[in-house]
Order: sequence, then C-alpha cells, then structure tokens
Amino acid sequence: MHVVDELFNDVECATRVWVSESAQKDLKKWGKKSQRDRDRFLAKLKAVAIAGFELHEGNQVRDEEKGVFRFGIQDSLFRMYGFYEQDQNDSVVFIATMMKRGTDRGRQGDAIVEEVARIRDKRLWQRSEYEGYPRPAQYD
Repeated sequence: MHVVDELFNDVECATRVWVSESAQKDLKKWGKKSQRDRDRFLAKLKAVAIAGFELHEGNQVRDEEKGVFRFGIQDSLFRMYGFYEQDQNDSVVFIATMMKRGTDRGRQGDAIVEEVARIRDKRLWQRSEYEGYPRPAQYD
C-alpha cells in the first residue's frame, strides 16, 4: 500500500497534489544533490497546482499512456509520474519519480508507467491522516 501525503497544503490549489512516501524520499535525495534545481522544480509544480493542472496539459503535464501522466519542467530530467484521482483534475496522486538519462523515457520509464497504472487500477494507495487532516508531505 502506498501512503500519500498532501504537498502544498499551505495554499489554496485548483489541483491538490498528493505524493507517495517513496517519491518524497526521491525529492529529498535529489535536493541533497541539487537543491536549487529541486526548489525550482517544486516552485513550478506549486504554480501549476495553484492554477490547475488542466491549464498546463501538454506543457509541464504530459499524458504518457494508460491514464498515467508525468510532470516535468524544461531544463530538468527529473520527472514525477502519477494520475488524476477519480479521473478528475482537482486532485493528482504522484507515485513514482525518475531522473531521465536522455530525451526518451526508456525502459525504466515504461516500467514506471506500468507500475503507476497498476497501483491506480488496483487502488493500492491511500491518503495519510494526521490528527484528522492530511499529513503534509516531507521533502526537506
């Protein structure tokens, strides 16, 4: 079971963002290597969440296949893979991340898309609870 925590719960977002514990660990790990790049990535993700993911589909938000999409920004090879909760644009769940090695996602990316789709289809995820409220995500 993948437990997801809410990211950016300190601001009103048109699209709420939920992140798995493993994706949070990857964000922390990436931040240790390149905090400036990670912070730029998260700032863009926050701006997209505030505005709404549907406004950025085709740009930072790209459909991969099987109902899975990825979030990425220009000049970064770091990607987050997830899905819309209940196929609605008001809540997204990111399960996995990947640092691409080049321009194509490759076999590793294909495997991530398959796994994220399986997790969504079998509902192998749940929101965390922290004193009755969603637990805030940890990435620092």
